[in-house]
Amino acid sequence: NFRVFTNLFMFRPMKFVSKLALFATVLIALASCKTVEVLPDPEPEPFDPEKGKVKGFYLLNEGPMGANKATLDYCSLADGTYTKDIFAKKNPALVQGLGDVGNDVKAYGNKLYTVVNNSNLVEISDLTTGKHLENVSIPQCRNVAFEGKYAYVTAYGGRTEGNKQYGIVTRIDTTSLRAIKSCEVGFQPEQIVSLNSKLYVVNSGWQVDGYDNRLIVIDAATMEIEKEYEIAVNMTKIVADGYGVLWIISNGDYNTIPASLYAFDTNSNTFTNTNISAAAMTVCGDSLYFYNSSYDPVTWAATFNYGIINVKSKSKISDKIITDGTESAITTPYCIAVNPTTRDIFITDAKDYSLPGSVHCYSKAGVLKWSQTTGIIPGSIAFTTKALQ
Repeated sequence: NFRVFTNLFMFRPMKFVSKLALFATVLIALASCKTVEVLPDPEPEPFDPEKGKVKGFYLLNEGPMGANKATLDYCSLADGTYTKDIFAKKNPALVQGLGDVGNDVKAYGNKLYTVVNNSNLVEISDLTTGKHLENVSIPQCRNVAFEGKYAYVTAYGGRTEGNKQYGIVTRIDTTSLRAIKSCEVGFQPEQIVSLNSKLYVVNSGWQVDGYDNRLIVIDAATMEIEKEYEIAVNMTKIVADGYGVLWIISNGDYNTIPASLYAFDTNSNTFTNTNISAAAMTVCGDSLYFYNSSYDPVTWAATFNYGIINVKSKSKISDKIITDGTESAITTPYCIAVNPTTRDIFITDAKDYSLPGSVHCYSKAGVLKWSQTTGIIPGSIAFTTKALQ
């Protein structure tokens, strides 16, 4: 997957920090691993589109590394208004803004969790007011998932061994908003999902010769590793469907090992290679929506393709997501999401990674409904059933 290769060397390094910064943040990691006592609290209500219509979504713009330009936008689907840089508007006293390099955003209970990679923190804000509540220091944090009353965050910044640095998964109590326990995982862990009280973590290992190839399973109750499965090198993305299957994107080694999409069945603990290349994906109902990209080795011209997979049959059912020919307006697809209420499809465009990007909304039939300018590098979308006030 040559698109991933170019992202790694043209943009993705903006998310990586220097060795000096890595050393400094390890000290934070040691402190965050201590267990503290918290009072019991009712579990928050997880995001469930069946319990209410989606009212809108937050869009996290990564911003270029070192520029402190991560921003958060909000789109109200009720009245069609789109507000850029909503975090700054709701929190004018926080002059430092959201931070440097926004990597992930998700809504859970009454809170919004924004993972800010290069600022080494998880920003927690009120879902309906947008006001800052707390931030939790986690070195080189990457992605977040939820199980019960806890948030679980992957991070690069664990202990070092020689020239290798282990990754960690840190548990955050959603009531006290404190990091209370950590578990060491593989090298450079990326996305994480929760399924049946277990946490599944993919590891890219881009800092390690030969990459990492392990899917790691953690017992969410004990924060201990249950099993490890060797699946494919350089895995970066993972989503779960409604049948107990995890869909995993491996970027390959950008040379002899091709990128591919894998299906890991948690019922049998077996996996299959779909032999379909994907750069990003999302699951809604029985459909997995994905896009991929390739580059001509001579002209460097980019070619993008999209598709839909039926997760029940594990077969591709369409080579198109956009059906009206407007996909040519997308310069660099970067994020894909589907509204679980309306099935509208959202695809962001990072353009050249330095200018403001855009988000395009398509009907479930793949027809363009509207487009909107965003911040720089629009990378993550979080739907919410609770409207921003």
